[in-house]
Amino acid sequence: MERLPVRDRGIIAYDIVLWLKEKYGGEMAGKIIERLSPEAAKMLSDPKPGDWYPVELMREVYDVLDEMFSEKEPRALESLGRFMADHGLRGFMRLVVSIISVKTIVWRISTLWNYYHEGGRAEVPVIKDEGAHKKGVMTISGYNAGQGWCKVMDGYISFIVEATGAKDIRVEKQTCLSKGDRVCSWLVSWQE
Repeated sequence: MERLPVRDRGIIAYDIVLWLKEKYGGEMAGKIIERLSPEAAKMLSDPKPGDWYPVELMREVYDVLDEMFSEKEPRALESLGRFMADHGLRGFMRLVVSIISVKTIVWRISTLWNYYHEGGRAEVPVIKDEGAHKKGVMTISGYNAGQGWCKVMDGYISFIVEATGAKDIRVEKQTCLSKGDRVCSWLVSWQE
């Protein structure tokens, strides 16, 4: 059986460029593009939000971002994740998220995943109630965009949970496909 390609919606690459320009100016986007392969550079030079791009190109972008920022600004990619989540929650969607619970978002996680990614799978198989605190483990399988992407997800997850009005949010990376684990996973805890 032939494996289907794993791809990301172009809005992700578009948001990366937007974040770079807003936070660091247009010159930084150029510095990132210079370090990419011709295919990845072409994608990031003019990303089309509605197109689909191979995850290998996105991984290359995340790897370069991680190399460029990890030493001087270790939380930069987390900031990118928060930016992407914020950019995705505009207008009516922000209102909807602000009045629903984290559990409701969890029930829709696969739909949200499939909007941005072709291939791979997102799940939150268990949510535990521990008094006022809740815990869940988010897992991503069949999708490996590298360790830089995992840092982006730290910020993305935090922002989405925060947007529901939850407090005392913690996101802790547990396992990583890039490190040989079966899935990428995050332990997420919050108080509603």
